[in-house]
Amino acid sequence: MDRVRELWLLVAVLAGRCMGLFVMGLKKQCTVPAARRVNCHPQPGATQQSCEARGCTWCATDIPNAPSCFFSEDSTYGYSLARSTEKTAKGWR
Repeated sequence: MDRVRELWLLVAVLAGRCMGLFVMGLKKQCTVPAARRVNCHPQPGATQQSCEARGCTWCATDIPNAPSCFFSEDSTYGYSLARSTEKTAKGWR
């Protein structure tokens, strides 16, 4: 009976360590505020697998219009403003 108890204790310790690493990984990835995320997978149907295959960060969110798949903050990819906006006859560009 002691052997069974020892095995359960080992399983509990290992599971706890794995969960701790999993949660720490999620916290690390999800520190980028939604407003600073640059969408890495603008096509519909993004999944964690397809996102990570692109080398991007996945962090599911309930915030409307915030991407779950985005470039890391230290990435060289993204968007930048090349010039000032200007009013045209059809609106702004």
